[in-house]
Amino acid sequence: MYSFILLILASLLSVFNVSSISSGDQKNDTRRRQDMARITTMFTEYQSNNAGKIPQTSSELDIFIKRYITGNDQGNISESCIGDQFCDPDGLPYRIYEPAVLSKNTTLEEQIGYKPDFNRQFHEIHYFTNAKCGSNEGDLEVADGKSDYVIMYVLENDSICCYDNQ
Repeated sequence: MYSFILLILASLLSVFNVSSISSGDQKNDTRRRQDMARITTMFTEYQSNNAGKIPQTSSELDIFIKRYITGNDQGNISESCIGDQFCDPDGLPYRIYEPAVLSKNTTLEEQIGYKPDFNRQFHEIHYFTNAKCGSNEGDLEVADGKSDYVIMYVLENDSICCYDNQ
């Protein structure tokens, strides 16, 4: 009888543990989506201040990150998150990869050459110019204008968050 009660308690605790982890993941992913929306807003501000242009080179992207995202000289290069750095809720730094120009409709996986995975050293934000989000998760489509861009990010459950300026 005593072992039966322990079994029930253990089952209840494991269910509680799983649901609390999952709600923590959701909370973190909500914050990540907010961070990606914030980046999109900063790109819009950058465009307003630069005659509609978006960062096209890695040096322009570094300037964008320093002036609009981090507000300091730290930029994109950070091994850990201290103070007011640009970081994921789990404490690892975000890293915006240098702009890739989209030339054909494709998927994120095909474009970057590997399956996106949340578990990595840096939290990769993929940035594409001449692009817009596709109708399916992870799809990229060629956009009409050179000032069009996409920000894509892999969430904790390996789903893909996509923002564009369309």
